Amino acid sequence: MYRLSGPTALAETINTALDDHESQSQPRPTPIFIFDFDRTLTNGISFPGEPSLDKLVRGGTSTTAALLRAKLAGCPLYIITARRPSTLTVEQIFASLDHAQSALSPFFERGPPASLIVADPDELSHKIPLARGGNIFAADYQKAAALAQIIREQAEPTKIYFFDDAIVNSFVVAEHLDRHLRGHNFFLFSYWWDTFEEECGPTPTMTPSHTSSTDSSYAEHLSHMLLAFGIDSNERERRIGIYESLQRGKSRVGRVAGDLKGAGKLQKNQPSIGLLENVLGERFCKGPSDGYEAMAKMKKQNLPLTGWRANVAEAKIRAEAAVAMLPSSVVNLPSGNIFFDCKWATAFLVSFPNEGSTNSVTFLATFAGSFCIKSSDDPASEFIATNFLEKGGVPVPKVRVVQPQSSEHAAILAAVESVAKNYSRRGDAEGATQVMLRGLFSMKKYSGPLLLFNVVPGATTLVGPAAKALLLKDDSSRIIHNLGRLWVLDAVLNFRDRFASQLFTNYDKTDVGNCDNVLLTDSPEWPAGFAAVDSHVKLVKGNNNSASREARLALLEKEFAQLNFDWLRHTVGKVCGHMLSDDELGVARRGAIKGLKGVAAAVAWARSELELPEGGEKWRTSLARLDLDALIAVGELVEGLLLGDDDDDEEVTWAIATATATATATATAAATATAAATDDEEAEVLGADPRVWAALSDDLKKALINERVHGLSPGEHSAGDFWLDEI
Repeated sequence: MYRLSGPTALAETINTALDDHESQSQPRPTPIFIFDFDRTLTNGISFPGEPSLDKLVRGGTSTTAALLRAKLAGCPLYIITARRPSTLTVEQIFASLDHAQSALSPFFERGPPASLIVADPDELSHKIPLARGGNIFAADYQKAAALAQIIREQAEPTKIYFFDDAIVNSFVVAEHLDRHLRGHNFFLFSYWWDTFEEECGPTPTMTPSHTSSTDSSYAEHLSHMLLAFGIDSNERERRIGIYESLQRGKSRVGRVAGDLKGAGKLQKNQPSIGLLENVLGERFCKGPSDGYEAMAKMKKQNLPLTGWRANVAEAKIRAEAAVAMLPSSVVNLPSGNIFFDCKWATAFLVSFPNEGSTNSVTFLATFAGSFCIKSSDDPASEFIATNFLEKGGVPVPKVRVVQPQSSEHAAILAAVESVAKNYSRRGDAEGATQVMLRGLFSMKKYSGPLLLFNVVPGATTLVGPAAKALLLKDDSSRIIHNLGRLWVLDAVLNFRDRFASQLFTNYDKTDVGNCDNVLLTDSPEWPAGFAAVDSHVKLVKGNNNSASREARLALLEKEFAQLNFDWLRHTVGKVCGHMLSDDELGVARRGAIKGLKGVAAAVAWARSELELPEGGEKWRTSLARLDLDALIAVGELVEGLLLGDDDDDEEVTWAIATATATATATATAAATATAAATDDEEAEVLGADPRVWAALSDDLKKALINERVHGLSPGEHSAGDFWLDEI
């Protein structure tokens, strides 16, 4: 059992635990941090609309920064509240995390609220009710039972850090948890986060608690608990006296924490209640001020607002800007060209994907267009695979590498951070927190290069009814053709994640693969209507001996000769509900033949790229892992299959994504001409691509003009502004 004191004590304890965990070279259990909610995570003195993080979260930025570090370290974080164990209580905690305590929201995973019953270890006939929604529990004062439920779900041994502002909870958990977990291997650190200093010190940050309340830590029957945490009877009586003096409404003038000598200096007489004007003031009784009428009059006369009126007006504009950003998604904006000036300093919007590796993918919008930024531990695998597919004729987003030593790498990180801080200054704490956690810190976590992609505009995945609608269109042959082409090139890369087919051993006819990394679109900016994303080279040195390679080549030779696409009919039908006809399967076969013919060029490109490694150590290491010999062997096999093949079936007539840059440049030129015809002064003043500006909502345009043309200064950072450079 341990006692903490002071507003930064929780953060210091979490950081010490993480330092200890990271310093150990041997395998060690990951720390699990569990918190009470009211007056442990929350401060207890916030009001509706309160912008100060210190009044919303106990410990303010120090607490949120420590929680962030724990989250990034992969430590599970839980809340156990002493409120009534019901699903309604869990929903109330959710509501608090969505509103007043939104700065805490990203740290605690949620789930559908549900009730559960656990057995009392001392009396099996007695059942203990709990409620839970993900990592958030409501347990009344049965916190040891809830904590035991959490520990049972973890791998052993388990290292638990429990924090509560109520001494009874910290004591009972420390004394009785093992009764719920007989036979389990765990380490428990139970902390009482003492509120006395923060309530009664010279600069109080918490509202004093009442010694007569049920949550008071100073009741007579809790004396033995206080003693266990280092508070003897004399200190208890001293504290009770201070609390009672404060509860009588006496001042803290001239007194430091625990100093009773100043009591004689406190005022003895309180104002008596008399007439309304004596109590509330003469000005109050005169009725409402005409200040807002004066502000409206100044606006009508086009006079500049000053003082508090200017502050109110700017706060309203900031709030409107925050609302304008909420429904916006980067992927719905025109794609920028990654080979031209990306204008990182003009970044204004960030969003994230719903599918795939969401923690490593960030969509960022600048005045040059939309961009996809990906951080990865193995960037060369995806870079090589994406270009390999393109050289083989498969539509893919353009990609280039941004090395960590470059100024552009720093500019991208600065762009993401500036978007987060602008969200925060407008009052969108939750949005700012999400951008920092899922965007910036994800990029910082990987020490290697970033991959920069074009965004596939208006895309949907092959999974779901939207894909079925696109496959029912007259021009759907371009999509089906590219599915066949992609199938071949994926097989050469040994990339089995996307499609489940006979090209891979252990084929399961019931499997459909991961079709979320096949994108479809009807955007005129993407003539192919199709794109393969999240592709990887799975030919790695050390995993392909001569025997396994020969078996692999034999399988490819057999399946490429047959080109059986029954698996494709099953897959497409399963993931989106469209059953491919025999004619459509014929289109897929033609695509596969084109893919076979494109393998040689793709292998030649890959050979030249792998032989000329560039960039930092992580990039060179990633490149060195790829098995060039295996790629060459597959390429030679395919060339052998096509020898004497004079079938020069007519090339498909639709454009493919190798012309993406050209198509984008053409669309840009057309949009520029249109904008010039309409004299789009706003885009010109901001230096924005006219396509991008035209795609923004009126509210979003207004917000950007106010902030970047008229020079509206952002407001103070909201509760979401807790990032620290040292993390």
